[in-house]
This record gives sequence, C-alpha cells and structure tokens, in this order.
Amino acid sequence: MRRIIQSMSLAVLLLLALQASAQTLRVAGAQFPRIFEQQGAGVFQGMGVELVQELAQRLGYDVQFELYPWPRALHLVESGQADVLVGLYKTAEQEDRFLFAETPFYQDEMVFYARKGSFNWDGNISMLHRRKIGVVAGWVHTTPFDAIKGSLNLSTVENVETGLRMLEFGRIDLLAADARNAEPFLNRGPWSRRPVALKPSLGTQVGYLAFPRKPRFEALRSDMDRVFQQLQANGTLKRLALKWSVALP
Repeated sequence: MRRIIQSMSLAVLLLLALQASAQTLRVAGAQFPRIFEQQGAGVFQGMGVELVQELAQRLGYDVQFELYPWPRALHLVESGQADVLVGLYKTAEQEDRFLFAETPFYQDEMVFYARKGSFNWDGNISMLHRRKIGVVAGWVHTTPFDAIKGSLNLSTVENVETGLRMLEFGRIDLLAADARNAEPFLNRGPWSRRPVALKPSLGTQVGYLAFPRKPRFEALRSDMDRVFQQLQANGTLKRLALKWSVALP
C-alpha cells in the first residue's frame, strides 16, 4: 500500500510539474467583431480566438487573451511583451515591424461610411481632398488610400463606434472602415442620421496572426503555420468562418 501511495504521489507531482512547465502565450488584440471580442463577463470569443485556441492546444501551449486599444496591442507585440497579435493587415511598413503568419485567416471589405445623401462617391480618390475623413488609430486601409493619407484632412478616432457617432453629428464627412467592424454598431440604435456604406468599396484586406520580429519567435511562427495548414486541410478553418460569419480569403 505504501508503495502504491508513493507511486501515486510521484504521478501527481509529475503532472503538476508538466502543467507548470507549459508555456503560456500572451495573445493581444483589439475589439474586432466576430474576430476578437471580450464579453461583459470577461470571456473572449470570435474566429481569431478559437483559431488561436486550436493552434495552441495542438502545440501544447496555454493561452492568455488580452484586450487593448489597437495601438497598444501593436506596441506590446512589436516589443515582444506579447507573443501573438490577432487580425493584423499586411503592409510593407508592418512587415518591417512584425513577423506575419504565412497565410491570412480572414478577409474584410473596406468602405467609406457617410450620412445618407451627403457624398456622391464614384471611387475617384481625388474627390477626397475636399472632405474631412475619420480613420481609426493604428489602422491601415488599402494601398491607394493609404498612399495619399498624408495629403488629406484626417481626424483620428479611437474606434469605429466613435467614428460612426462623429459622422452622425457631422463632425466628419466620411469614415474609412471595414464593414465587419461597422455593422454591429450600425445595427444598434437609435440613430438620428444612420451612416450608410458607400459603393464602390475601397477594396479588400486580409487579416493575419502576427508575431514579434525577433529571432526567438521564428519557431513559434513556423509551428503555427504548420498546424494552420492542417486546420485548412481538415475543414476546421472553414467551419470557424461559417460559425462566425467571417469571409475567408
């Protein structure tokens, strides 16, 4: 009996040691509807959340999700204080700052929002110079628009909801955003002058998991890329996209 008790004690200690040695990934993001969201009870949900949970579980990591304003989330991952960033669009500038996953996991349509009847948009970006345009802090949009932002009259807002409310009250003329982020707020009321999406769209962007551009994160990125390909092949990625009504690239 004594040997049995000793064996059980050793097994428990070994299990506790294995649990203690499991590395916890700090995963940062901002409130992105259907991609990365924190509910009132502190529970995280969204396609990006479930994707990271799947990847981490298969690789033997624990996960700690953290919600921040987007510029703060960018800083934490770029500096290596957090391990994974959820939902980053790729640009040449961002590639200098971050390691990107090999494959994007979702796609957004980028559009302008305006008060109904206030702007006759035909897709000609030269029309933008006469307008005050809201942009969310830290966001990128599409290459043609981002190329001329320095010459535009921009108003930086903290988030999409703030930008939509500024539109409603005429403090800006246009808001550059993606439809996935804007729709949840537009569907909430009341609105005295509900903003509308303008056509044609600005184009599309695809979102990635990203990592600090530091040598010690190369292995993590490589491992996640490998398991991501498995999730694509076995239909998990498609299932998550359908569950969260998110477009795949």
